[in-house]
Amino acid sequence: MALVLTRRSGEELLLKLESDISESELQQLMTDGVQIRIARIDGQQAKISIEAPLAVSIVRAELLAT
Repeated sequence: MALVLTRRSGEELLLKLESDISESELQQLMTDGVQIRIARIDGQQAKISIEAPLAVSIVRAELLAT
């Protein structure tokens, strides 16, 4: 199952590995990678589909800004 997010021009996503990633999860990531697909572009917005192992966190950058 993919995570689908909408991003506007200039907005960012961060992909981070969990600190407690297991050897098997790391191997899965190295084998399968992360798939990022632009599902649709509508004006200044893009709908992005991301498929990644559970050991990869996907974070909207504005959630990290305080």
